Amino acid sequence: VPVKRLSNTLTRAIYRRSIKSPNRSVVHSSPWIKEKLFSFKAIEKYLKAFHKSGIRKSVVFCVPLVHSSWRTLDLYTSCHFLQHLSRQFVPHITLFPSDPGSCLNKAKQKSATFTTYTQDKQKAVQLVNIYTQECKAYMGVTGKPNLYATLNENLRSGNPRIVWNDMSALLSKGLVLLGSQVIPNLYRGCHCPVVKKGTPFTFKQFASTTSNPDVALKFLESPAGKSFIHIKKAEGTDVQPYSRFPTEDEFLLGPDINLDVVQVETDINRIHEEIKKISPTADVRKYRTVEKYVVLDGSRKTKKPKGNAHILQGIEEELRLAGEAFLEGDDGCEVSVARNEVKLSMIFKWYKEDFGYDKFEIALWVHDHMGDCQKKKDLGEILLDKNFKLTHMSYNWSLNSK
Repeated sequence: VPVKRLSNTLTRAIYRRSIKSPNRSVVHSSPWIKEKLFSFKAIEKYLKAFHKSGIRKSVVFCVPLVHSSWRTLDLYTSCHFLQHLSRQFVPHITLFPSDPGSCLNKAKQKSATFTTYTQDKQKAVQLVNIYTQECKAYMGVTGKPNLYATLNENLRSGNPRIVWNDMSALLSKGLVLLGSQVIPNLYRGCHCPVVKKGTPFTFKQFASTTSNPDVALKFLESPAGKSFIHIKKAEGTDVQPYSRFPTEDEFLLGPDINLDVVQVETDINRIHEEIKKISPTADVRKYRTVEKYVVLDGSRKTKKPKGNAHILQGIEEELRLAGEAFLEGDDGCEVSVARNEVKLSMIFKWYKEDFGYDKFEIALWVHDHMGDCQKKKDLGEILLDKNFKLTHMSYNWSLNSK
């Protein structure tokens, strides 16, 4: 990550060890800093001052996964600036162990096979691969629950720790880099939360699904009480080429995907009938303990308001749909793949801090809040190149009267 992109980034500097005075053998145990936000420039200034004065202080930087907000490099090796400091002042610290059998090295081996991918995309491959592994050694501790289980448990809680909230954002960006798409039919076998027909639904976690119903049915065999979920027209990313288990035809859905519950079956005979429709050769006798058959629909996201009907959907829904319509129109966003250029309304310049810290963050926000259309696909293609041009169009003041 270029130093200039990190110079204004804040990180936590925590003094974790005792300090040895250069003139005495006495070890002082009082902390220099407990927990305080510093810019990288300030950290460098203090460390150089200590270095010149002959004082040796051991400092550990606790850096959340996303501090270079637009790249996926921070997760695997410290950013270049911290590497520079590490060589001079502090030991190099990584989130994953670096032994040959570690989940990190396995992920690196996988990403190395994608020789035509950019560095960013290769790092996204590594993150997706680690997510699909049975990774139990991370953050300095071995024998933990699988990384994906810990991440999703934090997300479902509604109040995730910073490190997991940041990892969620990082993985979401990685999925965009690898190419998200709307898939007609996906399937998932899992313990399902309470669902009610006619209500909105979100997994509130990353959801592993498959395009092969027989794969999802295998997850129903044990233990009892699981649900078979059929997801229609949902936006996800095909992670099969990057997965630790490529035979599962896996598609990964983000935690904020909006779905509608359109069907819920709890009668075992009706559940078996629905399973037979999807997989005619399935032996339904294996699925006597299945609790629910649920159909979720993701097409609501792409629906546009007609007349005043959208008012009934509530203010939040109305604003979301209006935002999509604005971004898909010529007044909100223009995309040119040929010129590798994104042109946005002046609103994104006037209120830049509301949408992101740099051009990638802003363009990614636009992508994520745009309905499914060709412009969104073109924008996703442009986002793969970090050197795209972001400009702003003259504001159409007549929009204020509409």
